[in-house]
Amino acid sequence: MSIFISKKVKERIVSASKKYKRIIENAVKADINESDTVLIVRDMIEEIFGFDRYNEVTSEYCIRNTYCDVAIKINNKLLYLIEVKAIGIELQEVHLKQAIQYSTNAGIDWVILTNGQIWNAYKIRYKKPLSIEQILKIDWMNENQKDNAFIEKIFCLCKEGVSKTALSQYEEEKKATNRHLLGAIILSDEVMKVIRREIKKYTAINVNNDDLCSVVKEEVLKREIIEGEEATTAIRKYVSFLKKVAKKKENNSTSE
Repeated sequence: MSIFISKKVKERIVSASKKYKRIIENAVKADINESDTVLIVRDMIEEIFGFDRYNEVTSEYCIRNTYCDVAIKINNKLLYLIEVKAIGIELQEVHLKQAIQYSTNAGIDWVILTNGQIWNAYKIRYKKPLSIEQILKIDWMNENQKDNAFIEKIFCLCKEGVSKTALSQYEEEKKATNRHLLGAIILSDEVMKVIRREIKKYTAINVNNDDLCSVVKEEVLKREIIEGEEATTAIRKYVSFLKKVAKKKENNSTSE
């Protein structure tokens, strides 16, 4: 991610994350309940993510007579809700549905589902039908706390990251490397042309374009990448983009 993270914030993330990895390990062994997990999560929100636990973190936030576990707000503006499950419980779709209900009732875009060890951040898209997309996943037990990718994901949820809209930027960068979009680009005429050229350099054989596409589709790319609604949408958007580029070049050439 290209957004700047200060040395001070990085050091806080790494140091506190190591501390809470040990705490989480002990909590898993003790099989603590949901209420005790919420306490750990609140501490993490303060020590790792940098929020003021007294002014910016609220427990049992009331939304239409129902309560979520933790709410994050700055200057009384609700940023995201956090639904917490006991540390030994595997996060499931039913838990996400509950968290989504809270968030949609509050009219906010982001929701976090966590059991202390796993933190999943979801983006809610208010269109018909309503759609939910997982943007990032943090696993305190199985990720390297010194790794830049881990630090960047943590920063997205930090107070400092909120001010720089880091989570939205992370989402945009994720879209840019969407597997369906990459599949559409790989199968495009331009990329196929480059692959054919490289094959000819290496083997002196001029491969047929249709044959090459078939091999890439059937033996290189996974079927779920190039088939289905998401793949069709990615291809359509990419083809539309290529047409716009071609039209722009044509307009530029005629105006010269």
